[in-house]
Order: sequence, then structure tokens, then C-alpha cells
Amino acid sequence: VLKLAGQAPVGQVDSAARLQRQLRQDMTLLQVLLLTRSLGRKLGDAPEAWGWVDADGLQLRLEMQAGKLQRWTLQRADQAAP
Repeated sequence: VLKLAGQAPVGQVDSAARLQRQLRQDMTLLQVLLLTRSLGRKLGDAPEAWGWVDADGLQLRLEMQAGKLQRWTLQRADQAAP
């Protein structure tokens, strides 16, 4: 999974909206990487946050706690929190 994800551009997905529909609470980061096929950009440590953006400028931000997906938000990349 990491080898495949490591070959793609970091933090980019084909469709952030489609990815959002596939997410489920308590997924592991490995399960998310299987969906994204790309390593995410680390957006923060407290909470642990990862992000992916698509060509349309939509950013999907995932927040993890204890290695499990807890919440996610989809927004325009230019409106995303730093």
C-alpha cells in the first residue's frame, strides 16, 4: 500500500468529494491510503490531521485519534485552515 501511495503525487486525489463518500468513522490510516492511493499532507499534530486536494480545488481534511479516523471536512482549498 505504501509503495503504491508513494508513487503518486503527495496530497492529491482524483476526486475529494468521491473520497469523502467512501470514508467511515474508525477507519485506519492504512485503509484511507488504500482509497486515496496517495500519501496525504500532514496538516497538524493536535489533533493529528491529514489532507488531500483534487484538481477542482476541493480539500478533504481528515482528523485521526488513536490511529482511527474520527472526523473529516470537505472545503475549497483556498478556504482551508493552515
